[in-house]
Amino acid sequence: AYPEAAQRILSLTLLPFAAYRPHHQPQYGNNDWHFKVQVHSNNEHQSYSEHATPDDEQGTVLPLPKGVIGCTIRASDGASPYSIFAVGHPDGQASFIPTGVWYWHFLHRHDQAAGRPAVDDLYLPGVIKAKLWPSEDSVLTIIVTAEELSSLTISQDWLNLSFKRSIGEQNQLVNSILQPQRYFGEGGETSHYPQLLSFPPAGDTTITSEEFLQLLVQAADRFLVYRALPLDDKADKQALFSHRTDDVPVILSDYFSLEDHTRDALIALPGLTLTTKRFDEACRILRYFARYFKQGMLPDRLPSAEHPLEERDYASVDTALWYFYALDYYVRVTRDYQILDELYPHLVESINWYIRGTYNGIQVDSTDGLLQAFQPGKALTWMNASVDGIPITPRYGKPVEANALWYHALSLMHEWSQRQQQESSISNGHAPSYYQEQAALCKEHFQQRFWYAEGGYLYDTIDGPGGDDHSLRPNQLLALSLRHSMLDTELRRTIFELVTQHLLAPVGLRAIAPQDHLATKGEHHHQSTEQIEVFPWLIGPYIDAMLSIQDSLPAHTTSRQASENGQKDDSWQRTIAILAAFRAQFNTGLLGMIGELHEGDALQQGEKVASVRSIAELLRVYDLLVHKQTAYPLSLVSSGEVHSSRLVATRLRSVSTSRTYNTQRI
Repeated sequence: AYPEAAQRILSLTLLPFAAYRPHHQPQYGNNDWHFKVQVHSNNEHQSYSEHATPDDEQGTVLPLPKGVIGCTIRASDGASPYSIFAVGHPDGQASFIPTGVWYWHFLHRHDQAAGRPAVDDLYLPGVIKAKLWPSEDSVLTIIVTAEELSSLTISQDWLNLSFKRSIGEQNQLVNSILQPQRYFGEGGETSHYPQLLSFPPAGDTTITSEEFLQLLVQAADRFLVYRALPLDDKADKQALFSHRTDDVPVILSDYFSLEDHTRDALIALPGLTLTTKRFDEACRILRYFARYFKQGMLPDRLPSAEHPLEERDYASVDTALWYFYALDYYVRVTRDYQILDELYPHLVESINWYIRGTYNGIQVDSTDGLLQAFQPGKALTWMNASVDGIPITPRYGKPVEANALWYHALSLMHEWSQRQQQESSISNGHAPSYYQEQAALCKEHFQQRFWYAEGGYLYDTIDGPGGDDHSLRPNQLLALSLRHSMLDTELRRTIFELVTQHLLAPVGLRAIAPQDHLATKGEHHHQSTEQIEVFPWLIGPYIDAMLSIQDSLPAHTTSRQASENGQKDDSWQRTIAILAAFRAQFNTGLLGMIGELHEGDALQQGEKVASVRSIAELLRVYDLLVHKQTAYPLSLVSSGEVHSSRLVATRLRSVSTSRTYNTQRI
C-alpha cells in the first residue's frame, strides 16, 4: 500500500498542441517541418532532446524560479514567437520534456458541420509534467503569451499579485456602474444610488445579476488592447497623445481573428468604454479614427505595419455615420466639447462628401435626400458576408439603417453647428439651417418611400436593381432606436410590434423573418449567415427602441396615464427578461463570452467567435437599465437623453491634464 500522502498526489501530463496559422484555416504538417523550441527551466528537473533548439540559435534562456517551467516556440524562420509556461507548486517537480512530433488529422466537428475545412495537423513541442496535492493550496497555472520575455516576471507570487490586481480592477469597473449619481435641479442637489437589476429566477441558472454584470465587464475588458502606432503615425503622435506613449487603444472585433473592424469598434465604444468610465481611452480612439477620414469615409479596418490602408478599405456606407453616433455618446457623457471642436472639420467634410458623392457609389440622391450605395460585387452594409468574393446580401440601393444613421448625423450636425456658431467666431462649415434643410428633406422622403403599407413595417432597401426589398429585417430598428428618429411614436410602435413578433429570438434578433428565409445550408453555410442566424448585438437597438417608445407615450387623462404606466411596467419586465436570458450563454459554448451569432432559436452558437458588439451592447443596456430604475425622472434615460443624466462629478475624470469638464447638468 502507498503512504496516505502519496495517495493524495495527482500527477498531471499535459500535451500543449501548437499551430501557427490564421484561425479559420487548417494547418498541414510534414515530417521535414519542425517548430523551433527553446526550453526555459529552473535547472532542477529538465529533460532535453534533439528537438530542443540550442541557445545561440533560438535566443536567451529565461531563468525561472522553482516550480516554473516552459518554452518559447517559433514555427519557422520569420514567424512570431510565443511562449508557454507552467507555474506550479515549488515541490511539484514540474518539467517540460521536448518531443517535436506531429499529430495528424485532428477533426474539428463544428467546422465539418458547417462545410468548412475541418481536418488539422498539430505540432507537439513537448510534454508538461507536474504534481498536485488536491487537498492543499496547490494550483497549476498555464500561461501562453506572445510578449517579449524580457518583460516577463513569472513566479507564483507574481501570479498571485497579478490575480489580486486583476480582481481589484474588475471590481472597480463594476463599481463604476453603480456609483451614486448627483444631479442639480430646481430643488438643489440630490443623489441617487443605482442598484443591481433584479433578474427573474431561472431553472438551472445560478448566475446572479451581480455575477452577470461582472462577467460582462470581464469579457468587455478583453477586447480593449493596446498596439504600437504604425510607423507613418509616430511622427505625429505628440499631436494625438501628448501625454502618452506610442501605444494606441484598440477595440478588437472578435476572438480569435484579433481584427479591428472600424464599424464594430464604433458600435461597441459606448458599452466598452463609457459605461466603465474609460473616458480617456474613448477619447483617444475617436481622435485616432479621425486621422483616417478620406473623402468623408472611414476605412473598414485600421492600418498596421504589415497592412497599410488601401482605397479598397473604404468600402462601407455607414461606418463614418457610426462615428457620429459614437462621438455623440461620448460628448453627452463627458461634456468634452473640446474634442467636438477639434473634430468638427472632419464632420463637416464627411457630410459634404456624402452629399457630393464618394467611393463605391455612395451618395445622397439630390431628388429625395436619401443615401444610396451601389458598387457591383461589394456589400457595403454590416451584412457583408460573402462566398468566393460574391456578396450574400448585397443590399444595393438605399438601405434603411444607413438612412436612419444619415438622418441622425444630419440632426447632430444641426445641433453641433449651432454650438459652433455661438462659441466660435470662425466659420466652420455650413450654417445650422443647411443641416436642418437636409434633414427635413431626408425625413420627408423617408416617411414616404420606406413605409411598406402592406406589411406594416419598413422596406429593407429601396431603389435597388430589383426594386424595393420588403424582406422583414431588423435593420429598421435603427429608425426607431436612434436619438433622432424620423418616425412618430405610433408608427414606431407598429413597426416594433411586427419586429417583436417575427424577429425577436431568445438571445438576439433574427437577421430575416422566417417567412422570408430562402437560405441554403451545407457547403454554402456562409451563404445563410445573415439570412437565418440570430445576432445578439441587435438586442441593444431593440431595447433602445422599446424604451424610447414607452417613454414617449402621451398621458392626457388619468385613466390613460394609468394604462400607459401599466404598459411601461410591462415593458420594463420584458426588457429585464430579455437581458436575463443571456445569463446561460456564459456557461455554454464560448465560456465567459457571448458569440457573434446563434443558429436560430435553438440557442446553438454558430461559428465560435466571441463578438465585441454582443458584449458591449449587453453591457451598455445593463448600464442603461441600472440607471433607469433609480429615482431620477424617466425622461433622463429615454432614447433622447440616454446618458446625459450621468454628467456628474462622481462619474467624470479629465481626459487629459489640460482638460476639465462642466459637471453640472444643464
